[in-house]
Amino acid sequence: MPYIARGCYGSVRMNAPGQSFSGAVTVARTLRDLMLMLLLASPGLVAAGELRVGFAEKDITPAVDASKPAVWLAGYGYGRKATGVHDPLMARAVVLTDGREKIALASVDLVGLQYAATQQVREGLEGYRHITVASTHNHEGPDVIGIWGPTPFQRGVSDKYVKSVIDQVVAAIREAEKNATDVSLSMGSRRMKHCWTTTVSRWRRTVCCVCSDSPAPKNTWLAWSCNGTATPRRWAPRTRW
Repeated sequence: MPYIARGCYGSVRMNAPGQSFSGAVTVARTLRDLMLMLLLASPGLVAAGELRVGFAEKDITPAVDASKPAVWLAGYGYGRKATGVHDPLMARAVVLTDGREKIALASVDLVGLQYAATQQVREGLEGYRHITVASTHNHEGPDVIGIWGPTPFQRGVSDKYVKSVIDQVVAAIREAEKNATDVSLSMGSRRMKHCWTTTVSRWRRTVCCVCSDSPAPKNTWLAWSCNGTATPRRWAPRTRW
């Protein structure tokens, strides 16, 4: 079952332009408000069969090879050079439309794609009422901010790689729109337990299920409002993702 994970950091103008955000309430409300935006903009959307949703994903894993430029990983200090690939990094997208209005929600497996990149994604697409590009805050992906290079005085960002991520996000959104089918939505949230944070009581996760003809969810949108390393304690900083 395909899914799209929305992490706690991203460039979303439901908050402040150019800034990252965190917090369970913000994440849950952003997802809810985007759904309400489409509903209010299209009064007839509540009728059966009028909502169409499509999902798609694209690989954004950089090449890790001795013959290629070094890939510097984001987080846990400078000088973390990638040595291999443990799992592929993905850009995932979902498009919601009623035939009149449409919104796109995208997520990338990166520490925090910046606002300028998000704006370039928006400029590469036409006809959307709103486009969100969020990041899962992955510490085992390339530096896309500029503060985790080989030394404290060198940025670790590859501008060529960032451009490729932008292109792949645009491609994922376009493909998701083409994949759109008639669906129904359901949404719920639950307070998380055993989360690696000093403010456990504040954190929640929100899940939006997209169903077609089958009673089982066809796709799932997960708002995980916590750092990815807040999962089991077996995690450890590594140079393979």
